[in-house]
Formats: sequence, C-alpha cells, structure tokens
Amino acid sequence: MQLGIQILSGTFIFLAYVPYLYSIFHGTTKPNRVSWFVWAATGSIILLSYRELGGKAAIAIALLGAVCPVIIALISIVHGAGGTSVIDRLCIALIVITCLVWILTGSALYPYLFSLVIDFFAILPTFRKTYLHPESEHPLAWFLWLCGAVTSLFAATTWRSTEILLPVYLIVIEVIELGLLFRKK
Repeated sequence: MQLGIQILSGTFIFLAYVPYLYSIFHGTTKPNRVSWFVWAATGSIILLSYRELGGKAAIAIALLGAVCPVIIALISIVHGAGGTSVIDRLCIALIVITCLVWILTGSALYPYLFSLVIDFFAILPTFRKTYLHPESEHPLAWFLWLCGAVTSLFAATTWRSTEILLPVYLIVIEVIELGLLFRKK
C-alpha cells in the first residue's frame, strides 16, 4: 500500500510540471531563474540526504524535486525572470556552505535541514512575484504539487521528523503560493 501511495504522490508531482511547462512555453508563466537553479541544487541535496536518513514517504517528491527543477532552471534562462537579488545570491552562497558542512561533518542531517531552509529563501522571490503578478504562475501546477505533498504524507510509515518534515514543509509552501494566487485584490 505504501508503494502505491508513493507512486500516486509522484504522479501528482510529475503531472504538476505538465501545465507549468505548457504555461512557460505559452508565455503566461515566468519562472524565477535563481529559485529554480537553487531548487535544482537543493533538490539534489534533499534527495541524497533524505535517502541517507532513511526517508521513504516523500522519496518520489525528492526524486522529482532533484530532476525536474533542472529542466525548469534551464528553460528559465530564456523564458524566466529575476536572478540578481540579494536573496538570490544568499541562496547560492548557502548551497555552497551546505555542501561544505556535509563534507566536513559526514552527516546527512545538517544538509537536509539546511537545504529546506535554503529552499524557503529560494521561494521568497517567487512569492513576491506571485503577489505582484499572480498571472505569472500556474495555479493547477501548484495545486498538483500540493496534492503530491499531501499524498506523500500518507505514505509515511513512521512519524519521525526526518520522514515527514519534507512533505509538511512542501504543504506549507504550496498553501502559501496558492493563497497568493487566489487572494482577493
């Protein structure tokens, strides 16, 4: 049953990229460049550290979170927005520090937690852009990402913090983004 829930979660996450990519190529979505490059890096760190820590519930999210942001990041070079703010540069510096911490400590826990913090900083430019220009993001994509995160929470076999922190964090992020997309002006 757990495998079926993980597959369902991964399906939601994968499907979220379909309308997102479609809207990028049709000019309605403008992905924040640095956000997506940071998510490509943190997604890889999260996947490796989550797996090393024994996380299974959100492994589909972690895997797709490592692969798909690379695609969006590369596309954002031509079709994206942003990329030079203080937060953008801070995120890049924090990724380097996170990798050094992992190398120096040999512990996957710190990079896992640091990557979630960096991920939060990386979403701030997207939140700002969505607040100012809600039409620049695709609501269906964010809703499907939310469905994937919620579903992965149900795949948890234990309620260890390292197991459920990723899906809970993603649920919070997606709820905030959807709130910004559907706020009354």
